[in-house]
Amino acid sequence: MKIVSWLTSRLLLLSWVIAVGIGSLVLVQLLESRAATWERAKTANTNLLFTVSHVLERTLEGADRAMRHSVRMMEQAAAEGLTAGDSDTLVVVPDHALMFVAMPENGYGIQQILDHQGRILATSSPPPPGK
Repeated sequence: MKIVSWLTSRLLLLSWVIAVGIGSLVLVQLLESRAATWERAKTANTNLLFTVSHVLERTLEGADRAMRHSVRMMEQAAAEGLTAGDSDTLVVVPDHALMFVAMPENGYGIQQILDHQGRILATSSPPPPGK
């Protein structure tokens, strides 16, 4: 009887060791899986930040180029003496096709040229109704 109880206790101890080993392996796998998921999320966020920053940079460069072109056109019109002849000698806005030729087609919005009182002299596209 003593051998049977000794064998039973040893088998019970062995089953506990196996259960703890399997639990440890599952825990290690879970932690490695979480670490891998975290690394993939960090990589995705880095890629998103890189893409958004480059899109924003290109958009701002296009907007800057469009505004510089419009300013050059207004300066050229002022240098050529194209004025409206009324109060404060307002500069006549050059042809729309020349003025906004560098304006990006999509994703930028509307470029407006205002006079000294804030009135709109020219726009790159019609403003939305009610604005």
